[in-house]
Amino acid sequence: MTTPLARLLDAIPVVATTAERTSRFPSPYIDQRVQNKEAGAIQRYDASLGWVNEFAIIGPAIVVTETTLLAGVDASLVASLISCTLTAARLVAAPLNPTPGQRLTFTFIQNGTGGWAVTWNAIFKVNWTNTGNTANKRSSITVAYDGTNWIDVAAQSTWF
Repeated sequence: MTTPLARLLDAIPVVATTAERTSRFPSPYIDQRVQNKEAGAIQRYDASLGWVNEFAIIGPAIVVTETTLLAGVDASLVASLISCTLTAARLVAAPLNPTPGQRLTFTFIQNGTGGWAVTWNAIFKVNWTNTGNTANKRSSITVAYDGTNWIDVAAQSTWF
Protein backbone atom coordinates (compact mmCIF):
# COMPACT_ATOMS: atom_id res chain seq x y z
CA MET A 1 0.00 0.00 0.00
CA THR A 2 1.36 3.42 -0.97
CA THR A 3 1.36 6.02 1.81
CA PRO A 4 -0.03 9.54 1.25
CA LEU A 5 3.50 10.95 1.61
CA ALA A 6 4.84 8.57 -1.04
CA ARG A 7 2.02 9.58 -3.43
CA LEU A 8 2.80 13.26 -2.78
CA LEU A 9 6.52 12.77 -3.45
CA ASP A 10 5.77 10.78 -6.62
CA ALA A 11 3.84 13.80 -7.92
CA ILE A 12 6.76 16.23 -7.44
CA PRO A 13 9.27 16.28 -10.32
CA VAL A 14 12.82 15.20 -9.48
CA VAL A 15 15.94 17.06 -10.69
CA ALA A 16 19.52 16.02 -10.04
CA THR A 17 21.00 19.52 -9.94
CA THR A 18 20.05 23.17 -9.67
CA ALA A 19 21.22 23.63 -13.28
CA GLU A 20 18.81 20.91 -14.41
CA ARG A 21 15.98 22.61 -12.48
CA THR A 22 16.72 25.90 -14.23
CA SER A 23 16.82 24.18 -17.61
CA ARG A 24 13.60 22.17 -17.13
CA PHE A 25 11.64 24.96 -15.43
CA PRO A 26 12.86 28.28 -16.92
CA SER A 27 9.57 30.05 -16.06
CA PRO A 28 8.27 28.45 -12.87
CA TYR A 29 4.85 29.27 -11.53
CA ILE A 30 4.25 30.43 -7.95
CA ASP A 31 4.32 27.53 -5.45
CA GLN A 32 5.71 25.10 -8.04
CA ARG A 33 7.70 22.35 -6.29
CA VAL A 34 10.64 20.15 -7.30
CA GLN A 35 12.74 17.55 -5.50
CA ASN A 36 16.29 18.87 -5.92
CA LYS A 37 18.72 16.03 -5.16
CA GLU A 38 21.73 18.38 -5.18
CA ALA A 39 20.14 20.60 -2.53
CA GLY A 40 18.76 17.62 -0.62
CA ALA A 41 15.40 19.35 -0.38
CA ILE A 42 11.98 19.84 -1.84
CA GLN A 43 12.09 23.36 -3.21
CA ARG A 44 9.17 25.73 -3.79
CA TYR A 45 9.15 28.73 -6.13
CA ASP A 46 8.30 32.01 -4.37
CA ALA A 47 7.61 35.12 -6.48
CA SER A 48 9.75 37.42 -4.31
CA LEU A 49 12.40 34.97 -3.05
CA GLY A 50 12.84 32.63 -6.01
CA TRP A 51 13.47 28.95 -5.25
CA VAL A 52 13.48 28.23 -1.51
CA ASN A 53 14.06 24.99 0.39
CA GLU A 54 10.75 23.89 1.80
CA PHE A 55 11.52 20.44 3.25
CA ALA A 56 14.73 18.52 3.71
CA ILE A 57 14.78 15.11 2.06
CA ILE A 58 15.69 12.67 4.80
CA GLY A 59 16.84 9.26 3.70
CA PRO A 60 17.86 6.15 5.56
CA ALA A 61 20.79 6.02 7.94
CA ILE A 62 24.11 4.73 6.72
CA VAL A 63 26.65 2.78 8.69
CA VAL A 64 30.26 3.75 8.00
CA THR A 65 33.53 2.08 8.86
CA GLU A 66 36.12 3.81 10.99
CA THR A 67 38.27 4.07 7.83
CA THR A 68 35.54 6.12 6.13
CA LEU A 69 35.18 8.27 9.24
CA LEU A 70 38.92 9.00 9.18
CA ALA A 71 39.00 9.70 5.43
CA GLY A 72 35.86 11.84 5.41
CA VAL A 73 32.27 10.88 4.70
CA ASP A 74 31.08 11.96 1.23
CA ALA A 75 28.30 14.34 2.29
CA SER A 76 26.85 14.40 -1.24
CA LEU A 77 25.98 10.69 -0.89
CA VAL A 78 24.66 10.78 2.66
CA ALA A 79 21.03 11.42 3.52
CA SER A 80 21.75 12.73 7.01
CA LEU A 81 22.27 9.93 9.54
CA ILE A 82 25.69 8.34 10.04
CA SER A 83 26.45 5.56 12.50
CA CYS A 84 29.87 4.15 13.42
CA THR A 85 31.00 1.59 16.00
CA LEU A 86 34.30 2.62 17.56
CA THR A 87 37.12 0.13 18.15
CA ALA A 88 39.80 2.78 18.83
CA ALA A 89 40.08 6.53 19.45
CA ARG A 90 39.05 8.34 16.25
CA LEU A 91 39.33 11.72 14.58
CA VAL A 92 36.26 12.68 12.52
CA ALA A 93 37.61 14.04 9.22
CA ALA A 94 36.02 16.91 7.30
CA PRO A 95 33.12 15.61 5.18
CA LEU A 96 33.69 15.73 1.43
CA ASN A 97 31.40 17.61 -1.01
CA PRO A 98 29.16 19.36 1.54
CA THR A 99 26.29 21.68 0.63
CA PRO A 100 25.59 24.86 2.67
CA GLY A 101 22.63 24.23 4.97
CA GLN A 102 23.20 20.48 4.98
CA ARG A 103 22.88 18.67 8.32
CA LEU A 104 24.55 15.45 9.40
CA THR A 105 23.83 13.45 12.53
CA PHE A 106 26.65 11.25 13.75
CA THR A 107 25.90 8.40 16.16
CA PHE A 108 28.95 6.81 17.76
CA ILE A 109 28.72 3.43 19.48
CA GLN A 110 31.48 2.20 21.79
CA ASN A 111 32.46 -1.44 21.25
CA GLY A 112 32.69 -3.95 24.12
CA THR A 113 35.97 -2.40 25.31
CA GLY A 114 34.80 1.24 25.24
CA GLY A 115 36.64 4.31 26.41
CA TRP A 116 37.44 5.41 22.83
CA ALA A 117 37.70 9.19 22.46
CA VAL A 118 36.16 11.02 19.51
CA THR A 119 37.98 14.14 18.31
CA TRP A 120 37.05 16.48 15.49
CA ASN A 121 38.74 18.10 12.49
CA ALA A 122 39.09 21.89 12.93
CA ILE A 123 36.25 22.45 10.41
CA PHE A 124 33.84 21.23 13.13
CA LYS A 125 32.79 23.80 15.73
CA VAL A 126 31.36 21.47 18.36
CA ASN A 127 30.73 21.32 22.08
CA TRP A 128 31.40 17.59 22.35
CA THR A 129 32.25 15.55 25.41
CA ASN A 130 33.76 12.09 25.74
CA THR A 131 32.55 11.86 29.35
CA GLY A 132 30.99 8.45 30.01
CA ASN A 133 32.25 6.76 26.82
CA THR A 134 32.39 3.30 28.39
CA ALA A 135 31.71 -0.11 26.84
CA ASN A 136 28.62 -0.38 24.61
CA LYS A 137 27.54 3.24 25.20
CA ARG A 138 26.40 5.54 22.41
CA SER A 139 26.15 9.27 21.76
CA SER A 140 24.87 11.47 18.92
CA ILE A 141 25.60 14.93 17.57
CA THR A 142 24.00 16.92 14.75
CA VAL A 143 26.05 19.46 12.80
CA ALA A 144 25.02 21.91 10.06
CA TYR A 145 27.30 23.19 7.30
CA ASP A 146 27.35 26.99 6.97
CA GLY A 147 29.50 27.04 3.84
CA THR A 148 32.74 27.22 5.83
CA ASN A 149 32.36 25.15 9.00
CA TRP A 150 30.21 22.38 10.42
CA ILE A 151 28.43 23.93 13.43
CA ASP A 152 27.09 21.90 16.38
CA VAL A 153 23.30 22.34 16.45
CA ALA A 154 22.40 19.49 18.81
CA ALA A 155 24.55 17.20 20.94
CA GLN A 156 24.05 14.90 23.89
CA SER A 157 25.85 15.97 27.01
CA THR A 158 26.86 12.40 27.89
CA TRP A 159 27.00 8.86 26.50
CA PHE A 160 24.07 6.58 27.28
